[in-house]
Amino acid sequence: ELKTIYTTIQQGAQSFLWAEYQICFQFIAVFGALVFVLVSHTVEKGEAVWKFDVGALTALSFVVGGLTSILSGFIGMMVAVYSNARTTVMAKGEGEKGWTDSFNTAFRA
Repeated sequence: ELKTIYTTIQQGAQSFLWAEYQICFQFIAVFGALVFVLVSHTVEKGEAVWKFDVGALTALSFVVGGLTSILSGFIGMMVAVYSNARTTVMAKGEGEKGWTDSFNTAFRA
């Protein structure tokens, strides 16, 4: 029963993250392009100059940071779902022992 609940919650969490990440990918693409354009266009000695290498490196850094954040969020969500399942298993104990075990498990997870 708990394995079924755990699997269902994990699938729900993954579905939620996928929906959220689709928006995040669009955000990263649009603002990555904006960062590229705005950083590439500079002024040197009173003249407008395009430095595409600087803009590309800055935009790449932005994209890598965004993707790293997405990966961290996914790992964090999967650890949280697993930890909650462990806590639930420990809470099935009898009486006060169940409460104590589940509390300790939650803080050690």
